[in-house]
Amino acid sequence: MTISNDTSMDYLKDLVNTVKNAHINQSILRFKIMEIRDKGFLIKVCGLFGFVSFFHLPWYYNKTDYWSTISPYLIGKGFHCKIFALDTGNPIRILIDAKVHKFYTLDIPRGTPIEGVVIGKYKYGVLIEFGHLFHWRYGSCTGIIHKYCTEDKSILTHAQTGDQISTTYWGTDQENRVILGDKDIVIPWILENNTAELDALVGTIIKAKVHINKKGISQLIVNDKYKGYLLFTKAVYPKKYHRMIRQCFYQIKHNDYIICEVLKINYLSNKIALKWSINLEIFEPNKLDCEDP
Repeated sequence: MTISNDTSMDYLKDLVNTVKNAHINQSILRFKIMEIRDKGFLIKVCGLFGFVSFFHLPWYYNKTDYWSTISPYLIGKGFHCKIFALDTGNPIRILIDAKVHKFYTLDIPRGTPIEGVVIGKYKYGVLIEFGHLFHWRYGSCTGIIHKYCTEDKSILTHAQTGDQISTTYWGTDQENRVILGDKDIVIPWILENNTAELDALVGTIIKAKVHINKKGISQLIVNDKYKGYLLFTKAVYPKKYHRMIRQCFYQIKHNDYIICEVLKINYLSNKIALKWSINLEIFEPNKLDCEDP
C-alpha cells in the first residue's frame, strides 16, 4: 500500500501504528486471505495489505501445488497470526506468521458423509482435502481414498485435481491417518470391530491360530475373530532367514498355534500384520523342526 497525501493520511497512520505496536508486542491478530500469489497469499490485517508465504500458513502441505488447488476455499477466510516482519516505508511491507493459529481437534462421527476436494493423485488412490466443509475449524483434514476402499474405481481413475469426490469418514487408524471409503467395502470390518481394542494390540505378543482353508492356503486368526498375516520381508527378518521362515510356516498344521508380535493393523486389507516370534536357531545346521521359542 502506498501512503498518499490526502485526507485519509491520519487514518492510515493510525493503522500503521496499530501494526507497529502489534509487531513490537507480538500480539495475536486476525487476518483475512485475499488472493493467491506465486509463493503465498495476499492478506489483509489491521486494515492493511500484507503477505503470508505458504510456509507460514497454519498447516503444512508437502507440495505447494496443493495450496493452488485449495485456494478457492480459502479466499475470504480468517485466521490468527503474528507479524514477524514490518517495513513502514512507502510502500508498507507486512509479513505475517499464521502458524500461531490454533485449531480444534477433529471430532465428527464415524459414518459422516463428506465431499472432499482432490488435491493429489497416486497409483493407489486420490488425496482429498475436506477441512473446508467445517469452515477450517479443524484446520486441514486430508485423507486418501484408496482404490480398494471404493466400489466405483473409475471415479478415482478419472478424477482431476480440484474435482470434488463424495465419500464417507470412518475415523482414524493407530497412526492417526484418516480412514475414508465406501460403507460396503472395507468399512464393515471397522464398524463390527473395536478399533481401540485393535490398536491396543500393536506391539503385543499374541497366539495366532493357523487356519488352512479348502484351497490349502494357510491363514492366521487372532483372538478367534481377526484375520492376520505374516510379513515375510527382509525388514522384519534377517536376510538369510526370511525365505526359510516362509517355508517353515507352510508346514504348520491346521488349528495349531504360533506365537507372534503384532506389528500393525491394516485397515485397508482388514487384517493384522504379524511377525512370527520363531526361534531362528532352528535354521542352523542339524536343526530340522519348526518350533516356537
